[in-house]
Amino acid sequence: MIPETALQFGNRETDLLLAEGASPVTKSVTLRARDPRTNFTVLSARIEGVPDGAFTVQVVPVAEGSAYKVDVTLPAYRDEAFLIGKLIIETDATIEPVRELVLRAKFGRRR
Repeated sequence: MIPETALQFGNRETDLLLAEGASPVTKSVTLRARDPRTNFTVLSARIEGVPDGAFTVQVVPVAEGSAYKVDVTLPAYRDEAFLIGKLIIETDATIEPVRELVLRAKFGRRR
């Protein structure tokens, strides 16, 4: 899984959301089978520990059965200075079927 431990939205990404008509900011996590003979499927991806609607998540197959991308989108600038939660990805893999990453977003500018 890339990145392995944390997915971070820093000021560089969140400041873009301050512009009039700004597009949402998206970052991705990539999951790949270590052994090319092993297939797996991402069953679900969810975010815990942050307010509802703060992020959206979508699973995108890159190579069905062996590689997936999980897109995490931050749709708008937030009033909080920081958001810290967890991205939880569930698969049907026999080894480590549930993967967790720390999810952070920093909002350093005031509106």
